[in-house]
Amino acid sequence: MADVVIRELADFPQWIPTISAWYHGEWRDLLGVNSAEEIAQGLAKWLVRDAIPTALVAVAGEEVVGTVALKTREFEQFGEAPWLAGLFVVPQHRKSGVGMQLLRAAEKKAVAMGVHKLYLYTPCAQRFYQALGWQVKQEMTLYAKPVTVMEKVLQPHNLFQTPPARARG
Repeated sequence: MADVVIRELADFPQWIPTISAWYHGEWRDLLGVNSAEEIAQGLAKWLVRDAIPTALVAVAGEEVVGTVALKTREFEQFGEAPWLAGLFVVPQHRKSGVGMQLLRAAEKKAVAMGVHKLYLYTPCAQRFYQALGWQVKQEMTLYAKPVTVMEKVLQPHNLFQTPPARARG
């Protein structure tokens, strides 16, 4: 497997159709969209480097294998901002650290832009995020699906610490 590097989506706009197809396949019900093309229109707004919204991609060789974004607003029911969104890794690269690389790179980018707290929602990855320092804020329903809203206070000194070991029971 090729080494994975994290880059700006702005460097690879040709990957927007691929990423929008991933999002449509994985989260169309949670996103409340009808087509991958509708998602692609939104992703085009993420081709920004030093402001939110922005996105990062995980690149292995010449292939995109994952992505994550920072967004100003994720959904209207929740007023806090900004949001970490769309963390996705292709199945053959899952459980290899790519998701953690993307998450840490997005956190680092947020801190560089002066962000001190991020929010996210997830339908099923609470344990992944909690292991990386995210806290549950609330449970809610989004498009008739249960999701967990999480938050993380970002501090430059904690971005590169190893997550605490889980207690064995």
